Amino acid sequence: MKKISLITCAVAAALCSNTALAADVEIYGRADFNFGVDNYHGGTKDGETNWGLNDGASRFGFNIREQLNEDVSINGYFENGFMIDSGEFMQEGVLFNRRSILSVKSKTYGELAFGRMGTVTSSNAPFGMGITMLDPFLTSYTSDFTISGLFASDSRADNSILYYTPRIGGWQLGLTYSLQRSGEEEEQEDLNDRVASGLISYTNGRFYGVLGASTIMWGNEGSNVDRKDSVEAFAGFNYDLTDTIKVYLGAQYVKDWRLFSYWKPKNHSATSTADEHGVDGMLYITGFRYKASGNTTLIGSYGFFDGEQDVGNETREGQRHRLSVGAEYYLSKRTNLYLVANYTKNEDYVVDNDGYRYKYSALAGMTHKF
Repeated sequence: MKKISLITCAVAAALCSNTALAADVEIYGRADFNFGVDNYHGGTKDGETNWGLNDGASRFGFNIREQLNEDVSINGYFENGFMIDSGEFMQEGVLFNRRSILSVKSKTYGELAFGRMGTVTSSNAPFGMGITMLDPFLTSYTSDFTISGLFASDSRADNSILYYTPRIGGWQLGLTYSLQRSGEEEEQEDLNDRVASGLISYTNGRFYGVLGASTIMWGNEGSNVDRKDSVEAFAGFNYDLTDTIKVYLGAQYVKDWRLFSYWKPKNHSATSTADEHGVDGMLYITGFRYKASGNTTLIGSYGFFDGEQDVGNETREGQRHRLSVGAEYYLSKRTNLYLVANYTKNEDYVVDNDGYRYKYSALAGMTHKF
């Protein structure tokens, strides 16, 4: 990322005062495209092969910092996603769909932030320090490879309040509470879908460990009125075995979870009332990153899901195995080529919901950061 001082910029001016030091504005971005293929076997998609040129989560943003004194700064984090193949915004009508945050940060007391953001346990920067740290693919590429395509993860939430303590003796605590998840503005709080999450992490040189949990409190109106609140808890670590090999290990427990892309609780009554229960289960991930040379990094991960859902007198059971491998070749510090491949196997209800028993997929692409 390249830092540019834009003191006269309107965004920076909004954060400046007569007595404060000039604000620093960092303009950054990522342009990512890939060519991909998916080949399906079994289920309703049996025999399908899909090819395509895809956007790889391209984005641009601004990081703004005004240093009030030696201890306290005002910070702004603004980021928008766009489609590199068309130039369109990722979300129509929303400028900063990925994050829109204003915070007060103190070296002594920590950071307090407000706005649209990912929770502390999510896979979304700049505050997601939970399952992100357990992902060998560093949340890049598609859901076939990232931990957020396997583990339960909070989505970005509007009207959020977040607090991180300073790191003391290697330990740090983070908390998030959202008054509503997205697109809801009911005055009565319990009519909105709300999110609460927390984590505690510890780092000491080569080791990073984390323990976290979150809950989605579904709004008490419409089809959500009978829903049980969703809960997840996880633990894991990453560790630098050597200067070239980093290993990852994580596990997660879910109760009444509803946001899996590969298992979507369905309506089952004549009145279209949503399922009372979500998915209960356990998830696991392990993997590595190996710097094979100065320019080449090899990646591998294996993930497993085993869950069930009670629907009336029926219990749906399902499993998923996911094996992913990849290689990144760095042309420079900001530009790399990549080739990644994946094998996914579904069992039982996941086959019915996802439309296939097993799938082969691959992506070849390029990422440039600026």
